[in-house]
Amino acid sequence: MLKQLKWDAIDLWKRYGWTFLVIPMVFFLALIPSNNNTPSNAVLITLISGISGLGILYLIVLANLMCFNWLIGNQTQLHFSLPVAPWKMILSKLLLAATLNTFTSLFSLQIMLMASKYSVGTFRWISLNELNGIPDIIMFMTLINMTFIFSNVFVRSIQWARVPRIMFTLGITFVIIFSLILLVIFANYPLWIGIVAVLFLAEFFGSIVLIKHFAHLE
Repeated sequence: MLKQLKWDAIDLWKRYGWTFLVIPMVFFLALIPSNNNTPSNAVLITLISGISGLGILYLIVLANLMCFNWLIGNQTQLHFSLPVAPWKMILSKLLLAATLNTFTSLFSLQIMLMASKYSVGTFRWISLNELNGIPDIIMFMTLINMTFIFSNVFVRSIQWARVPRIMFTLGITFVIIFSLILLVIFANYPLWIGIVAVLFLAEFFGSIVLIKHFAHLE
């Protein structure tokens, strides 16, 4: 398991390591504007807000891409040629995705706190009181990652060869996530946590079963 995790982490760094070098630059730029109303300051704040927003969106997409791009094209044959159990492959991807989701959540929160410097003139770091909702966000984002894996494996296992797989993958993912959002709106918190846990485990073990079938088909 640790070897698989190490291999995936190295592969992630080789492909997207430059992303984590850009993040410190965003922090540095966010410290430049002050709380005055000059045109140049307004332009700089708008620019930083745009860059930060794109960076956050990119990190979210990256976590999902990392979870299912190994099931696409030639990478599939490479992964299934390794003597690694399917559950280790999936869990390794999810652990890295959860780590990336944690980083994304903390980065987003810190950027919002840094933005307060533009209005009140004081800089703040994240405090413990502001971390209350972060675990729920990380859990939800990781569930989305798991749903992408399950949807992709499910579509491939039933061999809809003439239909674009990505369309069915996105369609199934959308239905599951949209249903979950409705539960968030109408269900109470303990029930929502329970449903998320059950759904996550169902997708995890379902993917393990389907991926064995998928590997045989490939």
